Amino acid sequence: MLTKKTMTMLLVGALIVMASVNLNEALSECAKDCMPVCLRVEGATIPVCGQSCEEYCKQLGGGAGGDGDGF
Repeated sequence: MLTKKTMTMLLVGALIVMASVNLNEALSECAKDCMPVCLRVEGATIPVCGQSCEEYCKQLGGGAGGDGDGF
């Protein structure tokens, strides 16, 4: 039988995976390309990078579902 601690860890892990999947679906292709670069910054988080990358891509003109080529 699973202990409470193990069960809690499994549920938290499942929530993190679901949140990552939902975030990934919401990002444009340009922002998906930007995320690995952003996440290398010390202290960066997935939600902050997602928003920052989308704003960056909008400035490039490739943010609204574009293919990330900037046009």
